[in-house]
Amino acid sequence: SGSASRTACTLLAGREGSLDLGSGCPAFVVANAGGRGYYLPAYSADLLARLARHRAVLTSAEYASVLYDLRPLVRAGAVSSAQALDWISAAARSTDRHVMLAAMALASFVRDELVPDEERTRFAVLVRREFGPRARALGFVPRRGERDDDQLLRRSMLAFVGPEDPALADEARRLALAWIVDRKGVDAGLADTV
Repeated sequence: SGSASRTACTLLAGREGSLDLGSGCPAFVVANAGGRGYYLPAYSADLLARLARHRAVLTSAEYASVLYDLRPLVRAGAVSSAQALDWISAAARSTDRHVMLAAMALASFVRDELVPDEERTRFAVLVRREFGPRARALGFVPRRGERDDDQLLRRSMLAFVGPEDPALADEARRLALAWIVDRKGVDAGLADTV
């Protein structure tokens, strides 16, 4: 499936299956090759750590799939919150919209389900550090000639980071007040986000 590290790709036809690895052991396993499966792989801590060391060879669909899979795995106690945070931090540096959306979904889950109220301020720091630069770069004003992915990511990114980032929150407030006076003061696609 595109990488020398991948020895084989097989479809699981039943409840169980096996794959002959020959004499070698792969450096990592992507249980949902191509990110097209409808099942939830249960990565052991070691398998997830190995996969983490090879994130760079994952396709966008595989990377996003792993991030989405981590949410129920963390909920079930099969993956630690520290491992989830590691995946969130790494994915926040992605330039792929699908990976970023999956990272924000996992981060939202961690915030809403695992972070106690007294730790919310520390979590906000993580959000600003990991996602803030991209959110501020996208900003509230679409740019002429920007990538479609940036246009599609902007709303979700600003809605997620804005409440945790005072600079973005202040800008949203300024724009909201301007919108009250003149509906053209804010891009129509961002009015609800603002």
